[in-house]
Amino acid sequence: MVAACLPALVSLVYVAGRRLGMWLDALVGGGGWLAAYLLRLPVLIALTTLGPLARAIIASILAGIFEEGLRYLLMRVRMKSSYSLKRASAFGLGWGLTEALLIFCVNVPLAVAVTGYGWLELMPGAVERNIAIIFHVAASCIIAVSLATARWPYMLIAVGLHSGENMAGLAVMLTTRNPWVIEGVLALIVAVIAVPTIIKSRKVLRERQNNTKVKIFGWGSCPRTY
Repeated sequence: MVAACLPALVSLVYVAGRRLGMWLDALVGGGGWLAAYLLRLPVLIALTTLGPLARAIIASILAGIFEEGLRYLLMRVRMKSSYSLKRASAFGLGWGLTEALLIFCVNVPLAVAVTGYGWLELMPGAVERNIAIIFHVAASCIIAVSLATARWPYMLIAVGLHSGENMAGLAVMLTTRNPWVIEGVLALIVAVIAVPTIIKSRKVLRERQNNTKVKIFGWGSCPRTY
């Protein structure tokens, strides 16, 4: 449980520090994950008549649509015109930490009691949560850029990456049962997405604050508008 949340919690403490506003950003992000899950839960329940593969594919698509759609709305309301890499990171960390707590951590005692698993068997799940949290930070950065530049189609990039990353994980699980291979592939995919996204987002958001022009993900320039 500690391994699933501690790295992100330490990162949040570093990013937010004593800034109450960033802790509120993280709290709103956590509430956003829960709301997105509850909103799509009726649809997921209705899919129980389908086969497991079809359910998994549709669930992957729904996760991208609901989570990124709600992330966009909440960040727009919460941050208004004040977008920065740190605020986006705090929002994403809160989003991912809440998912880790409710999806993984609360189920660990039951998993141990039922299966007798030790920490070694549970560690891949903890690693997966850390990978997911990194993705949520990257997705929040994309949404922040979308809002800061008034270009809502960038939100569609976040939706596509989220659903695509989920389906890539599903494809890997269909080819191997080794949890470390699965997590290794997912980590590589998320690293390819997150590293350039965070670096570019930092530049874009900083330039927007300085009221200058900058290329957005390599696709043209966008002057600041009010």
